[in-house]
Parts: sequence; C-alpha cells; structure tokens
Amino acid sequence: MAWFGFLNPGGMIAFFVLLPLILLYLVRPKPITLDIPSVLFFSKNQKSKNQRSFLRHFMNELLFFLHLLILSLLAFAVMQPWIEIETDVVSDNVILVLDVSASMQTMQDGELRFDLAREKAFDLLGVRTSIVLAGETPIVALDHVPRADAKSYLRGVQPRDTTSNIGEAIVLGGELLRGNKGRVVVLSDFASTHGLHPSAARDVLLSLDIPVDFIVVGKQAQNVGIVDLTINDDSSAVYVKNYFSHVVTVPLFVNNDAFSLTIQPRDIEALSFKTPSGVTQIRLDFTDDLSVDNDAWIVAPEEHAVKVLVVSSLPSPYLLAALASTGQFAVTVVEPPIIPDELFDVYIFQGLHVGDLLPGTFRELGSRVRDGASIIVYGDSESHLLSYDDLLPVILGNLQVESGIVGLQTVNRITRDVQFGTVTEYFATEAIPESVSLAAVDIFPLVNLISHGKGYVVYYGLFDAASDFPYSPSYPIFWVNLIKFLGGMPVLGDVNVRTGSSLHTFGSDITSLDHVGVYAAGNFKIAANLLSDTESAVDVFVPPQSGTVLSSYLFTPVEEDVAYDIVPFLLLFVFVVSLIELVYVKVRGDI
Repeated sequence: MAWFGFLNPGGMIAFFVLLPLILLYLVRPKPITLDIPSVLFFSKNQKSKNQRSFLRHFMNELLFFLHLLILSLLAFAVMQPWIEIETDVVSDNVILVLDVSASMQTMQDGELRFDLAREKAFDLLGVRTSIVLAGETPIVALDHVPRADAKSYLRGVQPRDTTSNIGEAIVLGGELLRGNKGRVVVLSDFASTHGLHPSAARDVLLSLDIPVDFIVVGKQAQNVGIVDLTINDDSSAVYVKNYFSHVVTVPLFVNNDAFSLTIQPRDIEALSFKTPSGVTQIRLDFTDDLSVDNDAWIVAPEEHAVKVLVVSSLPSPYLLAALASTGQFAVTVVEPPIIPDELFDVYIFQGLHVGDLLPGTFRELGSRVRDGASIIVYGDSESHLLSYDDLLPVILGNLQVESGIVGLQTVNRITRDVQFGTVTEYFATEAIPESVSLAAVDIFPLVNLISHGKGYVVYYGLFDAASDFPYSPSYPIFWVNLIKFLGGMPVLGDVNVRTGSSLHTFGSDITSLDHVGVYAAGNFKIAANLLSDTESAVDVFVPPQSGTVLSSYLFTPVEEDVAYDIVPFLLLFVFVVSLIELVYVKVRGDI
C-alpha cells in the first residue's frame, strides 16, 4: 500500500504561472476576409488549403501542450511531492561481527569453522558493509565500505589464537550504525569466554530497534589441549585437558624430552618439570580437531648478574644501598674522569661536576649503548652544565625552585607499585620525540627513557637533596626494576603472557600478541599462550536459542513504510520533455 503527499502544499500557487500561457494561446487576432479579383484564380484550391490549415493548427496546439506539460511539472515539483513505499530498510547496510577467536580454528567437515563463516559472509555483504572482528578485544576492521572492498578484506583476514568477546563486539557493531537503519549479523560458534553475553548484547540492540541475526558456525568436536601453565624460577607445570568422551593417552614433549599422559574423559592431568633456561616449547603430539592449543611456550631468561658501573665523585648512599638490596647486580664504583675499558650493562653517572669527565666520554659510550648497554644520568643542580653528546631523552632548561608532586606518566614493569613523592627543585625539561616519560612534575618530565640502537638512555631528575623519594620504600623498588629492565632481566610473569595481551617496547608501537609463540621485545623475549579452558572446549556446542545454523540462514526482510522524494524524477521528466520540444521545433523549421 502506497501513500502520497506534499512537503510544501503552499507551493500550489506556482500553478498560476499557467494562466499567462493559456491566455497567450486563447487571445488571437480575428482575421478579416477580403475579395481580391487578382487572386480569385486560387480560390478553387481553398478546400485543400483548409484541410492543411487544420493540420497546421493541430501542430501549433501540440507545442502549446508541451509548454503546458513542462510548466505543470515544474509547478508540481515546487510542492515537493513524496510517495511512501513499503521496503526492506536494513539489508543494504550490514554490520558483520566475525568471530576470529581460537575456537574458530576447529576443523569441521574438512574445513575450519572460520573458513565456513567467511564463505557465508560473502553472501551477506550489503551495499555498505562494516566488519567488526570479535577477538580478545573487538576491533572495527571496516567502516561502511562498498561491497567490493569488504570482499577484498575478507579474503585476507585470518583467525587469531585468542579468546573472544562477542557481546562487546555486537554492541560495538550497533554503535557503528550511528542512528541509521541497518542490521547486525553475527557469525560465530558462540564460545564466548568473557565480557557481555551475546544474548544480552542482542537484547540491548533490539531495544534500539536494530535487528540482530545470530548465524551459528560449528558442531561438536573432539580435542585435547593445554589449558594452563604455572611457571616458577625452579620448576614449572603444564596442565592438559581431555575433551574426548573416552580415555586418551597423549604424548607430550618438553623441548626434546618425551613424556606421556593418560587422561580420563573431561579431566585434567598435570606434568611438572624443571624450568629450563631460555625458550622452551611444550608440544602435544596428538591429532584432534583443534591444533592451536597443542603448543605452548615458556621463556625463562638465563640468570646472570647485571654489571653496573657507578661513575661519581660523591656516590649517593641511597643509590648504592638500593643496588645492593637484591644481590643480583655486580656494582663497581669509580671516580671520574677515567672510565674502565671493561664493558658494563649499565653506566650510572651521578654527582658529577664540570670538568669531571674527559671530552668525548659520552660520544664514546654512545657506541656501547647502540650495542646494547644503557646509561643513566642521575641528575643534580649542575647536570645542565655537562655535555651529553645528544644522548639525553630530554632537553634541560632552567632550574625550577618550587615544590611539586611527581606524578606517574607510564605504568609498566619499571614504575609498578612506585610512588615518587615530591620535589622542591628540578629542571624544566622538554621531552625528546620518541622518548617515554615515566614520571613528571606538571609538564616537565623528570624520569624519561629513550632507546638508542639496542640500548637505552635514562634521565633521572629527582635530586637527592631536593626530593623525599630516597627515603621512600618505593626508591629501592624503582631502582631494582629499572636495572633489571636495562640489564635484560625480565620477570617471569612479564615475559610469559596470554594471547591477546599487548606488548609495548620503549620507542616502538604497541603490538598485539594475537598468536601462540615467542616475540622479540627489546633485549628479551616474550612467550604468548592461549591457555583457555573455555576456548578449548569445542566438544560442548550450545548455540544461542535465537541462532540459525549456517546452512539455512537467509536474510529476513525488515520492511517499513519509507517516504521517497519524487522531485528528482519530476525534474528528469521535465528535461526529457524539453528535449522533445527542441527536436519538434527543429523539425518544424523554426530554428
């Protein structure tokens, strides 16, 4: 059923423009008949002439009707007519929520669940399509792009080795509509591991009149997987779960050492072993429907004492006490200007005066930094008088004599659980681009770090005489954390993480650890593992009640009455009639 109306009914006054046209054609001079003897000879042809005049009169009237039609259409357009038609208002604007979690790598009928979902996604693309990837953290991959661009992206996208957050991805998809008509289509096995439940997210969007379709990909599968690891300095343990409905015996390798685990149905067995130094691969030599949880990695850096050289005319007792508190640092203290030829992991310059160092000292040490060593400049009131050969991560300005609270700027393994307290004197500093500010007073970085090649340079601008930080329990914690980081001594918990975590190395971009394996991070390595009981539980398949199986899903039209503006069509018709008039006048010979 269609409805009709006008946005500007007052525009009907435009039809008065037809009156001059009608009057122009109706008001004509009346002809006078005269008998002229000289032309009586032609009177015998009068009948045929009258017939021809009738045809000519009709042709003249045709031109009138063309003008009348053009003006009528233009007057009609002024009234802005519209027509209301029932149509599917959402299927051309599609938000695809695509599950890219580890469970989508489960084999099903010879194909990955993810590949089956992707094939279906090709059939669901709208005129404009957005794609949200539902992994550990939902990501907007495409935002309202044409069908061809969406197809191109889908061909290259691959699943991750992470858990999923489908509910949050659904809500994010709804936000992409920005109040416009459209629909959200979710392709997943719905092994949601954390966050908002998909059904709850669907209810949120339905309350906003946004259609949400669940397309269920998958069926029950069989799996044996590594679901947890405990890693300590001396020993570690791996936990393996059997998702089969019968007992299985699983060969397990820790590097080249072979073991065997017999596991009851839906039970977990653990294997303890001495933590090897370096990188360790744990592998299940077993064929099942999900292979991504058959491998795990451990990174346990070899223990070594970090060699620290303190160059100072008057060493800080607080600094020396902090360095000695752990027993993991080999500390050497020397007086300037001579720097030993022996290579150290960390060089700390503290309590220096003008002339204490030989010219070119920092230039020579710059080459050692680029090879992997690190420098710490321990600031005091004379630090701005020394030359650092452009190695510092800050530019030192004027000395500020005023109190201020030192606030954390970056929380990481160096500054975790550290409070820097207050200062009464410090330099106004400006951070060098690509440096990382760890702590600052107002806009002035006081603890800043920058990478140079394989090593780092740190500016520490809290003067012992103008800060309460040396008296704080956080002081030794900070220095131990900093020296361990610069010396390449990572904490086991920081270098063994779950997939989906983010890796931020100083001076580089954030990298998402989306796949099981070992990643390089500055001077050390990081192991990322799935370790998810829920993601590995592909034997349990409970699709949402509102879901539709992959093979039988079709778009259900969501029809509404939509008002379409027909003014553009009227103007197009006017253009066509004008062309007809032009051709007619040309044929008649008037132009």
